[in-house]
Amino acid sequence: MSIYRFPCLSVLFSLLLCSCTSGPDRVISGDNYEVKTWGSMREVLKEGKISGRVLLNEVVSPNSIGVGALANLEGEITLVDGTAFIASGFTDSSSDQQVFHSRNLQKSDQAALLVVAEVSEWESVNLGPCKTYPDLEKKISESLKQRGFDLLKPTPVKVHGIAERVDFHVIAGSCPIADPQGTPPWRGSILEEPLELVGIYVEGSAGKLTHHSHNSHLHVVSGSQSGHVDAIQLHSAELKIPRISGL
Repeated sequence: MSIYRFPCLSVLFSLLLCSCTSGPDRVISGDNYEVKTWGSMREVLKEGKISGRVLLNEVVSPNSIGVGALANLEGEITLVDGTAFIASGFTDSSSDQQVFHSRNLQKSDQAALLVVAEVSEWESVNLGPCKTYPDLEKKISESLKQRGFDLLKPTPVKVHGIAERVDFHVIAGSCPIADPQGTPPWRGSILEEPLELVGIYVEGSAGKLTHHSHNSHLHVVSGSQSGHVDAIQLHSAELKIPRISGL
């Protein structure tokens, strides 16, 4: 009688994780940078395609910046120069207040939505104060135009600044716009603190890589807090964009 031996659970788990990894939907190359995307805002937030598409630890390098959402919309993903901030929230039972938790990357973390950029060299542009999110986007657009970027292609951006106030959210299983009756996101604000914004700027991509009201998809990191940016007031801002060779 032949005996069939089942592989150990660790092997099965490894095979399961590998099966969830897929190549990017789109790769955009520019001068000194490359952008890769998995999923779209419409697919994930409106159509409910929230299963894991890619293992984060397989696509993050020391130069990576990026934004995204965990599989099953269990939290926000923010990548800053190769460091991952995985944000979630909970309610403190003793105080009944919202508490944000930002942890490091785990081997099993998967993304339902992800934009990752690799930039070999950055250029800095002083933007001064930015009183609103549209004000920041206008200044980013002007800076990119002056340097000949195609605004219809996603360009990686970073912003170092001092917050007057920045409002953000951390998704908690449901999109408040696509599913108003679903679980609401955790919401917080950063006041009078240094911060970093990371993400992409792209026009004509509403419902794909950006929300309908914006031409950028930005996340914020400040201390132990991170999440998806909703509103911006900055005392000062320094923009970083890919350096164009020869300029």
